[in-house]
Amino acid sequence: MKEAIDSGRLGKLVLGTFAVKWYRTQEYYDNGGWRGTWDMDGGGSLMNQAIHTVDLMQWLMGDVASITSHMDIYNHSIETEDLTASLVTFKNGACATFVSTTCAYPGLGTDIQVYGTKGSIEVDGDQLKTWRIEGEDDDKGKSMTDLYGEGNGSATALDPTLVVGHATQVEDIIDAVLYDHEPLIVPCDAIKSVKIANAIYESARTGKTVYFD
Repeated sequence: MKEAIDSGRLGKLVLGTFAVKWYRTQEYYDNGGWRGTWDMDGGGSLMNQAIHTVDLMQWLMGDVASITSHMDIYNHSIETEDLTASLVTFKNGACATFVSTTCAYPGLGTDIQVYGTKGSIEVDGDQLKTWRIEGEDDDKGKSMTDLYGEGNGSATALDPTLVVGHATQVEDIIDAVLYDHEPLIVPCDAIKSVKIANAIYESARTGKTVYFD
C-alpha cells in the first residue's frame, strides 16, 4: 500500500478514512488502576488503542496541516475519552477522517482506507479488502486480495492480549543499547504521532482547529 502511494500509482491523494472501532469492558479499565487515566495512561481510545493507526495515517498520507476534533466519554467510567472523531487535512491537499473508540461492541475492525485520483485501497486491520488502480486489470486486484486478504482480522479489537509487537520493540531497544546501533524506530519518527494525538486532544478541549507549522 505504501509503495503504491509513494510511486504515484494512486495519483493525487484525495481522501483517507481511518477508524479504530474496538471494544473494552469496564472491567478492563478497572484492572490495574492505570487504564483510562490521564496521569498513567496518557489518554484513552486515541493514545492507548489508536496511536499506531495515527502513525500509519501520517506515514501513508503525509504531513498534517490541521486537525479539528471532538472527544467524549460515552460508555465507561474513566477520566479519559473512549471516543474521538477528527477531520484531518494534509499539506499535500488531501483530507481524512480519523475515529478512535472502545465503545464499538463487540470489538470490530480497524479501517485503513486511502483514495486517490487513480486508485483506491481499503484495508481492515491487516486484511486487504479492495485494490483498484487505474490501468491495472481486475485480475491484478484479485491477485492482490488473494495474497493479502487473509490475516488476524479484528482479533485484537476485542482481546488486547493478542498483541505481540511490544516484545519485539522492547527487544530491539535493548539490542540498540547493548550493541550501539540505531533502533528500528527513532524518536524523530515517533514524535510525529504524539504531536498529532496532542493536537486532537487540544482541538477537542478548545473547540478550535489546530494548525501545524
